[in-house]
Amino acid sequence: MSTIPALDFLITAGSPGDIAPGEPHETLAAEQPRERGLVLKELTLAADHGLRAHIPFLDHAKEIYWLVTSFDLSRHPVFVFPLKAADAQPIAMEPGETFRWTLGAGAPLAPLRAITGGIAVMVYVASSHGGARAIGEHLTDAAAAVKSDRSLAAAIEKVVTHPGATAADAVSEVALEIPKIVGAVLAKAHDEVVGLFQGYFPAAADWSGMLTQQEAGATLVLGELP
Repeated sequence: MSTIPALDFLITAGSPGDIAPGEPHETLAAEQPRERGLVLKELTLAADHGLRAHIPFLDHAKEIYWLVTSFDLSRHPVFVFPLKAADAQPIAMEPGETFRWTLGAGAPLAPLRAITGGIAVMVYVASSHGGARAIGEHLTDAAAAVKSDRSLAAAIEKVVTHPGATAADAVSEVALEIPKIVGAVLAKAHDEVVGLFQGYFPAAADWSGMLTQQEAGATLVLGELP
């Protein structure tokens, strides 16, 4: 993740081994996939502990946007949102402020579908001073870079077809490669990635204890589908 600058927060839930098949036989084929999905319901921006927090006349508000990627081990393409500039609406947020998604179930993180192994979710929270149009361009560029990267699909296929002791390492490699791709695009746009959430949700496990995550003043509240 060398292309991403220092973060205000890094939140991790679970580990790659939680969704990786552990035996070198047809573990995944033997599963009965269950339809599950995830949405983002609330985001609290990390409190600003720098100089600006102590100078009240400075503008603290940030134009915040987010990019989501997720994948499971069922050969679906990597899910990316937003893909279109029209869906990339920035939010003006003060440090420490909470934004709640009130339309529908929430912002999509992983679509409701039958999943295998589990879901690996990454949420990138970034700020920009370029305005809504520039943000839309940056997000669509980052989303296109992820969707067009053939090495990601090949790496996921390798996990599916070669389960075993090295599967967790292979999942971890995919999960680390996606932020590098996103970070490289956003760095060119001179946008600031202020936070990153990485979550690993096993297909057959109870997720209730994983849906609220907090670190360094930032909080993400997720919701499960259906």
